[in-house]
Amino acid sequence: VYYWQVISEDSQGLTTDGPIWQFTTESEPSNPPGAPDIDGPMSGDPGTSYDYKFNSVDLDGDTVKYYIDWGDGNTDETDFNPSGIDVTVSHSWSASGKYTITAYAEDSTGKTSSTSTLQVTMPREKSVSYMLLRLFERFPNAFLVLRQLLGL
Repeated sequence: VYYWQVISEDSQGLTTDGPIWQFTTESEPSNPPGAPDIDGPMSGDPGTSYDYKFNSVDLDGDTVKYYIDWGDGNTDETDFNPSGIDVTVSHSWSASGKYTITAYAEDSTGKTSSTSTLQVTMPREKSVSYMLLRLFERFPNAFLVLRQLLGL
């Protein structure tokens, strides 16, 4: 709320106070950023680093940063970046399994988006028995040759 008053003074130094006027301003409400898009591979190998892109649009044009939970106990927080610009973050999972990447955006005014998720699968490493089974399926006579070589 702003107030003002006009006080006039004549050449003899006499003053007259005018009425006190006021007006009120309201700040425009800030919108939260949109939920981030998450783009990147949905499967891969444990121990390999993969790039994921995060992108959120803030209708007010505020800068945004991302909070990322990789689903394996690790998290990342990015710096503020312009609205609508891809931000690339790399991550690797150390073990096989299914993981859910969960991310949300926060703008420079502190407003946060809803969360987005992406399911990622790091397949199990293939066992020796699995590889032998696949070998025997592709080469049926390999079992006979192996049996002969081992003297079974």
